[in-house]
Amino acid sequence: MTESQPASILSISDADLCDAVASARTRLFLMAPGVSKKLAIAIATRWKVLGPNSVELVLDVDPEVCRLGYGDLGGLLHLQRTALELGKPIRHQPGIRIGLLIADGEVTFFSPTPLLIEAGSTQPEHPNAVRLGFVPIPLVHQLGLGGRKSESTIGKQEISEQGVQQVAEELKANPPLKFDVARTIRVFNSQLEFVELELKGGALSRKTIPIPNELLRFIKGKATRNRMRSNFRLLDAEEGELYTNKILKKKNLLVKNHLVVLPKHGTVILRSNKPQFEEAVKELQTEIEKFRKDAKDALESVLKKNRDALIHELLPALAADPPEDWRKRLQPGNEEGQIRKTLSACLEGATGDAEALLGEIELTVRFKGITYETLTDPGFEEAAMHAFPALELIHEEFETATGQGMSRDEN
Repeated sequence: MTESQPASILSISDADLCDAVASARTRLFLMAPGVSKKLAIAIATRWKVLGPNSVELVLDVDPEVCRLGYGDLGGLLHLQRTALELGKPIRHQPGIRIGLLIADGEVTFFSPTPLLIEAGSTQPEHPNAVRLGFVPIPLVHQLGLGGRKSESTIGKQEISEQGVQQVAEELKANPPLKFDVARTIRVFNSQLEFVELELKGGALSRKTIPIPNELLRFIKGKATRNRMRSNFRLLDAEEGELYTNKILKKKNLLVKNHLVVLPKHGTVILRSNKPQFEEAVKELQTEIEKFRKDAKDALESVLKKNRDALIHELLPALAADPPEDWRKRLQPGNEEGQIRKTLSACLEGATGDAEALLGEIELTVRFKGITYETLTDPGFEEAAMHAFPALELIHEEFETATGQGMSRDEN
């Protein structure tokens, strides 16, 4: 080809890169984030044939390259051993995310595949590379080819043996995910997501205060005893429902309209429905805030009424026979008045006020991705398919990690 000939747009795989490397007769240059073990072996083999000065490599020596799947540690180690054997360095360029291969007079620009995200494609109709039949002069200067290293703007730093060893140690401590698993999780999460929706502090009728054992014997009235266990309920069931029943109903309606329960697995939502659900959550949170303001005075009145009822039940017996610990706190004269104040302060401190109780009412929502353990649970797919019969791709998302542009037949 001559410089006037058009470039070729094509799909290129790791195997195609290996073939291009093997075709080099005089010169080989590769710049990429990283290399696979297969490509590294092809380069090392050709390097030994062409000679130490005929091959140049520029890589990004960073453990994140391997975690993303742009290359693997085995490929880096293989090339580093070859470089040491031949007495020639590999150059380092942080952050490379493009590929460039020069074999003799032919240049191939390609997009490296991050295997963590996609499996890659070999279909011609999904190109990822451009091939030129010549090496542009500006590129020669930028890369420092043909003895022009002083002019190079790329890969000025040489890779050290210690640097490669450090990458190996970091990957041992924090190894890459299995790429097929990671891609499956990513694809599945585009359809479903776990949701935890919780209304805290809404059951006001369950709010209780501890009653000292020495006071329990003084409770005589039936209405008060009905709110007694080992504690005193601040509100009876009807009073509690009066204040929070509307909120509870709307929270349950949120679940009914937007969420799906997968038995034994949890509550999920279709991601396509997530924006509407989040908007409904915001609306209910706004309504809860308004409810706190509107209900404050009325709830405070009910709390005072119930505290007064408890004081009314306890006071006569306490005045006649106060607990031993209380006696030392009483001054002579008007003991009943002092006991009333002591009891009232004790109960007010224990019950709190309406603002504090209403402030505990909070609607929270948490979204969680599908974990690999859940993904591989034999019963999860069946439950999901039963709950979402219209989503025909759920089974495929469980079973395969399709690459960008790959068809079902290829999998």
